[in-house]
Amino acid sequence: MRRTLALAWVGAMRTTGTERAVRATLVILGLVTATPAMALVRPETLSTYAGLDVPSDPMVLALLQHRGILQAALGAALVWAAFHPSLRIPAAVTAITTKSTFLFLMATLPGPSRLGDV
Repeated sequence: MRRTLALAWVGAMRTTGTERAVRATLVILGLVTATPAMALVRPETLSTYAGLDVPSDPMVLALLQHRGILQAALGAALVWAAFHPSLRIPAAVTAITTKSTFLFLMATLPGPSRLGDV
């Protein structure tokens, strides 16, 4: 057991600068992606990160909190991928797809676009 931990430590010490940068980027992106989950415990945070007042309709609040959980799961996947290279492509494709879909939906809103507010 000690030998395994020692070998893992030595392997971690040999991490390249590029690998460290990739890990740091994925961890930061994961943490930022997961911030909407704060709406679960403090709905008033919706005004901070989304520019929304706390919805008076409980269904809308539940949908926003559900979105927060999904964002937290994606954020966790990005952080996990930082330390497991085989997960990087699936996590990145998922993040790019979901964020691109959101931007597309915002750009195609009827009336004045809110894309400038994103």
